[in-house]
Amino acid sequence: MPSCRFLASLVAALTFVAVIFIAMTCVSAEAQIDPALAQRYFGQLKQTSDRDGGRLWGTALYGPIFFVDPASREVAANQADAQGVLKVKDGVWMGTLPNDLTPANTAIDWLGVHWTMVMWPVNDFREARERLLLHEYFHRVQERIGLPAHDAVNSHVDTADGRIWLEMEWRALERALRQPGVERNRAVADALLFRAYRRSLFPEAARDENWLELNEGLAEYTGVKLSSESLEELVFRADRALRDGASHPVLRVHLHIPAVQRTALCST
Repeated sequence: MPSCRFLASLVAALTFVAVIFIAMTCVSAEAQIDPALAQRYFGQLKQTSDRDGGRLWGTALYGPIFFVDPASREVAANQADAQGVLKVKDGVWMGTLPNDLTPANTAIDWLGVHWTMVMWPVNDFREARERLLLHEYFHRVQERIGLPAHDAVNSHVDTADGRIWLEMEWRALERALRQPGVERNRAVADALLFRAYRRSLFPEAARDENWLELNEGLAEYTGVKLSSESLEELVFRADRALRDGASHPVLRVHLHIPAVQRTALCST
């Protein structure tokens, strides 16, 4: 007969497996989209877009959007699709993303509608959540407002010279955000000088940086500006973005950040 030690080990192993299974089941259940929560997030997002009233880009940003759970591919949208595939449930339109489409944060054409797609779950905090959603909304309308997307790698900013002069520009922009009047003008002039020198070192830098800033920079500015309650909050968040970006080991990931600061300065 099995020894007591063996039986105890077997019970412990089975218990561990059961706990893991239950935990995985709970995580899976939590990942499913809550229609009521999705509806509330859509409503809050519309409030924020309505507050802007189309002033930022000459068009209302709120429009077709859906959340997608990458694991289950479940979809919750804020409106019906053009083909009648999505079905209403608790105030949102539910369905399943087909296997030939990849869940991502992006703009996408699907079921006869040009959507904003955002992966679920999203941040519980409204400010952070809407920064992302409004960022992605910009990508949905950018072709329409004459700012088409371009791919640009910008690997030059991960070289020693590229990193040094990008961080010099960032430091000058950070100072400009904190200073008034003449001191601000001097800091902006320094930032422009550092920027021009960096671009003089790399033949394609001006083109590639401009493409990235017009794409991701303006998208991020849209998200930060419209999710901020005041100009003071916008400036604070722009300053914080500079500090966070400068600590990243791969700077090209955050090269679009100066566009947020420069447009924030124009707002002050």
